[in-house]
This record gives sequence, structure tokens and C-alpha cells, in this order.
Amino acid sequence: MNTEKRAIIINEIYQWRSNKLLPETYCDFLLALYTEGNQKDKESQSHKKRNLPISTYWVLYGLLFSFFSLMLLIVYFTELPFVLQMTIVGFSLLFSIAVTAYFIGKRAFFQVPLTVLLIQLLILSLNLTEFYTYGDTRWIGGMIVANCLLWIFIGAVYRLLYLFISGISGFLIFVASIIF
Repeated sequence: MNTEKRAIIINEIYQWRSNKLLPETYCDFLLALYTEGNQKDKESQSHKKRNLPISTYWVLYGLLFSFFSLMLLIVYFTELPFVLQMTIVGFSLLFSIAVTAYFIGKRAFFQVPLTVLLIQLLILSLNLTEFYTYGDTRWIGGMIVANCLLWIFIGAVYRLLYLFISGISGFLIFVASIIF
């Protein structure tokens, strides 16, 4: 068989494998057949091209925690005007959304950015609620319940047990604080 045609077929088999169009064993068999048993070398080369270096992930994690720390510092330890504080928190939240979406898209370890995003969303929503309702506890309680329900929903969708349990725990603690 012509080497050009063979290369096209091998690339198609790799695409089938990555998109799960064929079972893994079928792809392994076809690759062994067309590469004459040398598919391990080509497979490792194709994975090196597709995956980002580990340092990129660490840089994104570092930036994420830097923005999160800056947000906490600005919200709780400065005397900046409220609008400026919320603008900075909003940009930090947008960056967290982008990083979380990036990690989910790459199917990488997205739990840490998602957790940071949800904590930022909780802080932002509570600060905005407190500011606009002048500290009315019913509205603040409603916002806590809304955040807990969001955590439960996201925990169920992504099958994240810790997030699901955190949402249920927060909701139960809120209900217990109302009853007692």
C-alpha cells in the first residue's frame, strides 16, 4: 500500500479513537494492522502535539489564585468605593469563568477552578444583596439558598460529590438556623 494512503488511514483511525467512533480494541487492532505494530511511537507523538505543557496549567492556576486573593483583599480589607470593588470582583469572576471553561474544554482537572468560581460567585452575590437590600436578612438568606441550589445542581450535573454534599449541607444548615 502507498505510504501516503497508509498515513491517511492511520490518521483517520486516530480520529475515530479520539472521537470514540469505534471501540478502543478495534482501533488498536486497525492501528497494529496498518502500522505493522509501530503505533505506540506515533500515538505518543500525536498526544504530545495535542496536549498543552503542564506549565500552562500551573500558570493558569497561579493566575486564578492571584485574582482570587486580590478579590478577597479588596473586598474585605480596603476602603475602596463599592462600585470599584464590585468591578474588580466582576473581572475576577469573568477570569474564573474563562479558566473554568478552558479546563472543562480541555477535559483537564477543572474541579479547583470551578470551586474558586463558585466561591467568588457566592461572595459577589452576597455583597451585592447586602448592599442593595441594606442588610435585609431575608434577601441574604434567599441568596444563600440560591447559591446552595446552584451547587447541588452543578454537583449533580458534573457528578461532583463534594459539591453536591456542600450544597445540601449549606441548605440544611440554613434551614436549621431558621427553625432553631
